[in-house]
Amino acid sequence: MGEQTAGRGRSPAPQKTAKKGPELRWAGKRAYRPARYLPARLAEQYGDEKDGWRNRIYQGDNRCVMGHLLREWSGKISLIYIDPPFDSSADYSKKIKLGGRGDAAVTPVFEKKQYTDIWAGDDYLQFMYERLCAMRGLLSEDGSIYVQIDEKRAPYLRLIMDEVFGAGCFQREIVWRIGWLSGYKTAAKNWIRNHDLILFYTKGPRFKFNKQYIPYAADYLRRDGSKPHGRGYPLEDTWNCSEVDRLDSIQIMSFNTEKTGYPTQKNENLLARIIEASSDPGDIVFDCFMGSGTAQTAAMKLGRRFIGADINPAAIQTAIQRLAGTAAALRVQPDKYTGFDVYRLGPDDPAPRLGQDCAASARRDGRLLVVEAFYPPELLGRLGLRREQIGDWRELTECIAIDWRYDGAVLRPAVIDLPHKGAPVAGAYDIPADAGRIRVKLTDLMSESLELEV
Repeated sequence: MGEQTAGRGRSPAPQKTAKKGPELRWAGKRAYRPARYLPARLAEQYGDEKDGWRNRIYQGDNRCVMGHLLREWSGKISLIYIDPPFDSSADYSKKIKLGGRGDAAVTPVFEKKQYTDIWAGDDYLQFMYERLCAMRGLLSEDGSIYVQIDEKRAPYLRLIMDEVFGAGCFQREIVWRIGWLSGYKTAAKNWIRNHDLILFYTKGPRFKFNKQYIPYAADYLRRDGSKPHGRGYPLEDTWNCSEVDRLDSIQIMSFNTEKTGYPTQKNENLLARIIEASSDPGDIVFDCFMGSGTAQTAAMKLGRRFIGADINPAAIQTAIQRLAGTAAALRVQPDKYTGFDVYRLGPDDPAPRLGQDCAASARRDGRLLVVEAFYPPELLGRLGLRREQIGDWRELTECIAIDWRYDGAVLRPAVIDLPHKGAPVAGAYDIPADAGRIRVKLTDLMSESLELEV
């Protein structure tokens, strides 16, 4: 698992769908063929392996990522969850705010687009069809897939998934109530939309499922006054629809420690429910629209292995930081798979880097590594500020990662420094006695990175 290039061999054979019954037609519909194989370069490595396993994150088009994975992981993935584009005709952005400034009235703020969900004609349907076909090839025979979608595209995806997986492999359409809404979301002259749908399919008729329950309250009594027996209320296919089943979206919460600022981020407890129901500890969970890494974070906490992918470099960086923090908190639990590798697809695909005009420097000062400056020009331009208007370069910094013994190919950070509770990154670090070639990765508030050698 530690090789710098993942996967060698012949391209995977075309994957079959389970065509039976009605079939959805659209303009430009083409038969599915797996994507051409591309090698994956190991770029970064975090934490230690467990039982010979390291989790994997891939940066690249998920169709190409799955074409790569099918060689090694065909029929081996127990659970797939995706929260794909909804064909919403909208752009989704992350709010960027200069760090370390208490006065919100004078703090520069802007929005940076993370992804576009605007499609021409029926391109969206072909996009989803090809990816769902690839996912079926990756699923184990007792595997499950959950697709989160809105009410507008759910009927189309239901027909596509009937074609790909077979109508008999449809299990449930889960309604997830988002929570109490207010403001502009309640202004529509219509019934107020307040739910997503989660389509649950399996690879075959025999599938893994661990029934979930909501425990009875301590003071709960039956109608005859007796204490209840059993594990609790069995979960239905309508979620967050009662006082005993609270699963509100973090998007409607003003304060939530899970929030990364990434648009459309989902709750860890939502993913935990799915993962606990349809996988066992040690199983592999896959999400190829991983965004900020919620599925991967929940999988790590629950002792599952994971593979993730996203095409957006900012999403990959957000997920790396989140997973590194989760892994640090879980290292005392030996049953957790906390180590993970970051791959970039394609032989010549470099790490996302800021331009050469980025003013950045670091130096050794005795036994200290001191980062002296980091002024990303695009970020300064978007903030409408000049370098001399920044009191402290650390206001512009989202993360500093340091590899004390860089091998010239793979970044293996021993230090991951993030701002915490309003305090910026440290900027100065003790150099270990056995340090060799030092590599520093600086990441700005837009999740764009620059690497320096000291």
